[in-house]
Amino acid sequence: MPVATTITFKNVVCPFCSLLCDDLAVSLKDGRLKAGHGACPLARHGLEYTGTALSPHVDAKPVPYVDALGRAAQILRSARQPLVGGMGTDVRGCQAAVALAERCGAAVDHMHSDAALCNTFVLQSRGGMLTTLTELRNRADLIVFVGTDALATHPRFYERCVWPSSALITSRLKSRQIIYIGDKLKTRHGTGRGRRGAQLVACNRHEIADILGALRMLHRGRNPATTGIITRARLAQLNEVVRRLRAARYGVLVWSAAELDPTNRELVIQAISELVVALNETTRFAGLALGGADGGTSSANVCAWQTGFPGRVNFTAGKPEFDPELYRGRTMLQSGMADALLWISSFGTDAKLPVTQVPTIALTRPSQRVARSAKVYIPVGTPGVDHDGSLFRLDGVVSLPLRGLRTPQMPSVAHVLTQLRERL
Repeated sequence: MPVATTITFKNVVCPFCSLLCDDLAVSLKDGRLKAGHGACPLARHGLEYTGTALSPHVDAKPVPYVDALGRAAQILRSARQPLVGGMGTDVRGCQAAVALAERCGAAVDHMHSDAALCNTFVLQSRGGMLTTLTELRNRADLIVFVGTDALATHPRFYERCVWPSSALITSRLKSRQIIYIGDKLKTRHGTGRGRRGAQLVACNRHEIADILGALRMLHRGRNPATTGIITRARLAQLNEVVRRLRAARYGVLVWSAAELDPTNRELVIQAISELVVALNETTRFAGLALGGADGGTSSANVCAWQTGFPGRVNFTAGKPEFDPELYRGRTMLQSGMADALLWISSFGTDAKLPVTQVPTIALTRPSQRVARSAKVYIPVGTPGVDHDGSLFRLDGVVSLPLRGLRTPQMPSVAHVLTQLRERL
């Protein structure tokens, strides 16, 4: 009877939340994984995923791998404007995807770029003063969560960064305070053992920009008009927040673009950036954008290396052209601009393809649903589960290793795309 083998990994990045793991325990038995100590809920779900449909399909019928590869190459050769979407893969997979797009004149867009590019746009137009996970962990004495509590996307953020067992500046960790701005946030995690309770500035998502603007005015010694959300009672609360902002030795404003109101999230991020700049006139503050799901940070960085742009580039003209509106993947499919789709999703366990009528080549984790709906389906392994790889941490400053946990049954995205490129 097979015996389970338990492995503990040190200093690897979690493939499912892009946070550093220094104590991830995983057991392996009969090719199946079971997450142990150090696994967040996202990692547990991803590691223990047991999808079916391990064989390639064409027109919903199982076929040999080489036949699926040949049909995929035929679709891309025949397309006038292919789209490489999803981009849910590791650094090597992203490099192979960009190289393939260049070969066949495709556009490239990540599945989460609607939110991620808002951070880029603000940085391009206004600049920014940003920090890293390590700096937050070691130096921050005040952390302000704007529109997020970080739990949905990074469940171990508090354990790893907010309330770690140790920090470089122990006094900052002991005096660390938490403020939340937003609605329906789980604030109980903002209270460390024996520490002051977190403060909540309750407001709807569409009101966050107004709150941030009022804080900046109060910091500069100006009183905002008492209209709408800014009532007299609210002003008293905001004045207390400003007092705490000014008293901080090293403060960090944390946000997640994906959790902000899509109608004004760029405005909110701009307001965060402007508040950080204003606070740095008298103390030290920085911003930290959460994100990186499905290899988003890796995709943006690889695109920047290879093309000079953070994504939404098109190689139809034989060179990379950047247009964040025109080359938005969803828009290209809805408008009929794209006539073929190569969809990559090697991390996600909820494998959903974009709704489209164009021929779709799907490279995803094993999924019967995808096998039935895609024109060509090739199951691929997950970096950090089925094979080694590397992935950028969510703050984008360092690429960390992913260690394969079991004998691979499926090829990597990079392997499939490299072979596909050779057939074009």
